Amino acid sequence: MGDRGQVLIKDVGVYLYTHWGATGLIKKVHEAVAKKWRWKDPEYLARIIFDCMKGNDTDSETGHG
Repeated sequence: MGDRGQVLIKDVGVYLYTHWGATGLIKKVHEAVAKKWRWKDPEYLARIIFDCMKGNDTDSETGHG
């Protein structure tokens, strides 16, 4: 069950996981990249993408990781 999806940040080898948001995942990544923030800083870029992925879901036990 769920709507699982992952985003790989190749430069740092980190996967960002969503349990329920795979359907809109590409749109969320596009939103993050469209900001044009920190493209040359993979750690910050990963955080920016993750923030877009989780949206307002900041206090749940499952959903993102």
